[in-house]
Amino acid sequence: MEGLELSTIAKAVVMAVGAIGPAVAIGMIGSKAMESIGRNPEAAGKILVPMLLACALKI
Repeated sequence: MEGLELSTIAKAVVMAVGAIGPAVAIGMIGSKAMESIGRNPEAAGKILVPMLLACALKI
């Protein structure tokens, strides 16, 4: 392979790895928020809005 081809592949790998981190983090935020709401349904209003804001600002 030539240098240009390897450079293109390296750029694609870096972009993919850079996208996986935030996706996993948003999934964990949603998972923990739903777990918290399941344990304490009365606190849904206090949990849901900050969770949505955190997910929106993470992107």
